[in-house]
Formats: sequence, C-alpha cells, structure tokens
Amino acid sequence: MGEVENAIIKKAILKRCKNCFLEVALDLEFDGYPQGFGHGLTLYLSEGARRHEKKSIAGHVIWKILEVGGVEKWSDLEGKIVRVKRENSATVEAVGHAVYDKWIERKDFFCEAEEG
Repeated sequence: MGEVENAIIKKAILKRCKNCFLEVALDLEFDGYPQGFGHGLTLYLSEGARRHEKKSIAGHVIWKILEVGGVEKWSDLEGKIVRVKRENSATVEAVGHAVYDKWIERKDFFCEAEEG
C-alpha cells in the first residue's frame, strides 16, 4: 500500500447507470485536488443487462428500490409516490412503482436458501 493521506468526501454516489448497472462511488478531494474512487466499478448487473449477475443481495435490493421509485439516484427517492401492498395494517409486504408493474418485496432482502 502506498502513502496515506486525509481526504474529504465531496460527493457520495449511489445510482443506476444506463438502466443496467449499479454504481457506488465517492468523489474525493485532498490538498485541493479532486479524485474519484469506485467510478466504473459495477455492484450489480440488472435483469435487463446482457448478462444479469446478482453480485450481492445488497446491490439487488438497492437496485430494486431505485427502480420502484423510478429514479437513478438514491437522493431522488424522497417525495416519490409508490404503491404499497400490506398483509395487515402494521406490515408493508411490498412497495411498487406508481405506474409500472415493478415491485420489491420483503423476501428480496434475504438470500435464497441454497439447495444441498
């Protein structure tokens, strides 16, 4: 590992790119110089990508929430209207896009059981 320096996070980015992959990145600044970290690295490839790949359950859940909110960036979720499925008045079982048939369900937050 090289030299260690302090930096300021100028921007934290969590976004869907080109509607097919999820990017998590940081824009940093140190000694007045900007530099990025994580840009171009893929956390998740969507089902619409040529080769869908669930690299992590976290990436899948983040993608689905952005998709049902109809936004590209996490910060744009606030104020969006969504549909909700409830089992009873206390438990939200699924959240869906306001217009399209796109949903995230509680079960999406958990890894599928492996057959063995």
